[in-house]
Amino acid sequence: MKYIHSEEELPVPEGVKVQIKNRNVVVEGPRGKLTKSLGHLAVSFTHPKKDLIKIELHHGSRKSVATLRTVRTLINNLIIGVTKGYKYKMRYVYAQRFPMYSVQDSPSGIIVAGTSGTSDKPNWTRLMADGTQSDLANMSPSFPINVNLEKNNETGCWEVEIRNFIGEKLVRRVVLRPGVEVEASKNVKDQLELSGNSLEDVSQGAADIQQICKVRNKDIRKFLDGLYVSERGNIVEDA
Repeated sequence: MKYIHSEEELPVPEGVKVQIKNRNVVVEGPRGKLTKSLGHLAVSFTHPKKDLIKIELHHGSRKSVATLRTVRTLINNLIIGVTKGYKYKMRYVYAQRFPMYSVQDSPSGIIVAGTSGTSDKPNWTRLMADGTQSDLANMSPSFPINVNLEKNNETGCWEVEIRNFIGEKLVRRVVLRPGVEVEASKNVKDQLELSGNSLEDVSQGAADIQQICKVRNKDIRKFLDGLYVSERGNIVEDA
């Protein structure tokens, strides 16, 4: 089935300038400028009003008509990027891991014994020489994830180094795309914040960090360690 004429409209907010030439979209706003090439899509653009963009398609199939909404969303993401920006938050996830059964004698007469428990809440006790016990459930994790952030002065891109992931000595490095900023959260422990104007660049940076910390050759139901996206939003919050 062919649709003779299909169209989508996109309003342009005040303070944003959109230029479209040869299906190359340039959006300028308070936060900067973004560009996007849409030359691979057979759609046409018109600018009937200063604050309105019309996207049209003639004699298109159902699949082709669906690209109209895709184009509208892509341009709208550019508009949001130059006005509000995008921010992703990622949390470190690492579990406590101790041997389930272990007995060790020390010169001071202290014996540490492990009994049944889980990786999240191990049931550990410290047996003193006088027969008293103390709980060791609050012991610190064996393999906390360490993240170092460094900006390359030559390229201007941030580099994320991840160390001690599940105890491995391998240093994992991720180079973020230009225009993406990253910092450790000031008020929340073990959290990264990625921000920028381009949704594609910010989300791809978060995906690269998450993918490089993928656990391999282990049961992923047990080994949940990694860096995961916990929150998505905008740099400039709505009033």
